[in-house]
Amino acid sequence: TRQLTLVPFRGNTVSLIGGWEELLGALEDHRSGLASMRGSPYYEPFQEEATAWETSLGQLTRVLDLWQQVQRRWVHLSAVFPESGSDVAAALPGEARRFREVSR
Repeated sequence: TRQLTLVPFRGNTVSLIGGWEELLGALEDHRSGLASMRGSPYYEPFQEEATAWETSLGQLTRVLDLWQQVQRRWVHLSAVFPESGSDVAAALPGEARRFREVSR
């Protein structure tokens, strides 16, 4: 069982997921292990279950990749649209408001 590592960001109001490398590395290790088992003569009785696990691990990897991208973009946008305001926020008030609403 693995747990997500939460890292405080900007005080204690927001937490980000940390330890991506370890988490994604473990997923890749498990996916590689399942792929290498396909060559075993004892694989056939477990093929259906192994295929289901390969599918689940692949989906989880894609979800975590997307989550990482969203988190990276949110961190970038939080610098562009800080709570105290900025020149960019003043120039783009609608976008700044939308970001503040989404960030709550």
